Amino acid sequence: MYDLDAPDYVVADELFDQAGPTGGGASPLVATVDGQYRLGPADVFQLDVWNNPELSGEYIVGPDGAFTLPLYGVIMVGERTRAESAELIAEKLRGDYTDPQVSILLRAYNNNNVFVLGQVTSPGVYKLEGQPRLLQVLSRAGGVLNNADQTDILITRGNEMVIRINLYELLRQGNLALNIQLLPNDIVYVPDDEQRVVTVIGQVHAPAMIPLHERLDLLTALTYAGSMTENAVMSEVRVVRPLDGGRVRVITVDVERIYTDGALSANIQLLPGDTVFVPERGISQFNYVLRQISPGLSTYLVFDSVDKALNE
Repeated sequence: MYDLDAPDYVVADELFDQAGPTGGGASPLVATVDGQYRLGPADVFQLDVWNNPELSGEYIVGPDGAFTLPLYGVIMVGERTRAESAELIAEKLRGDYTDPQVSILLRAYNNNNVFVLGQVTSPGVYKLEGQPRLLQVLSRAGGVLNNADQTDILITRGNEMVIRINLYELLRQGNLALNIQLLPNDIVYVPDDEQRVVTVIGQVHAPAMIPLHERLDLLTALTYAGSMTENAVMSEVRVVRPLDGGRVRVITVDVERIYTDGALSANIQLLPGDTVFVPERGISQFNYVLRQISPGLSTYLVFDSVDKALNE
């Protein structure tokens, strides 16, 4: 299998910790995970416009994320918080009203689905009220099984974020900071204690958590994830490998050259716990930022230009 010391196909091989790249350099930028609920299809909300009862009332968000406000037409509130939606509506009203006061109260959370997979009593899709936290979701799924690996719970959020939770530390050591708030469409995966996974996210057609039954290489993992999209930067595929002591190793691989040269022997062998990220074309600066929110919780994030400090 491929020797990581060979320079031809590995573009970069870096170590990161809380203080930044090993050997000096700027500290990684720290980003805040947005835990606010965002409106979505079928959510029901009460709109109150002070002193304007003709506009106030109960509305339902449509399948396209929009609702119709009388006299003002279609307003897109999908993927916006209550505060953002209220400000958007107020902006629509400012042409006719002076300093309109708008508030939104959610009556029914109907877009709050969380997927729970792996070693739990009842895997499935759970619709939850409010802003559920991890333990609440695991409880709804009947709790984790005896053969679960409680040290490495994976939460996939969209195409660009993987959160790893040490459930043992949360339950046995009382680190409540690890009981994080979940967002709609989060996928919670509880692995088997004898079977770890590799996660593939980013510009792939089907982001996936792949059980590591046997040896798994990078190209095979990308195939399992539905292959890369037309917007993928194939020359800068990242493999993020967690290490001891809160560090991660980020290996950047030129997969495009591997395909072009037919150099299948240059294919990287993946290890349990690896996260593969395929970046998007047109983003000039990007990287993984390891944010150690608290011991046992590591969040891998990808942003449009978040790694400027790492590249100066």
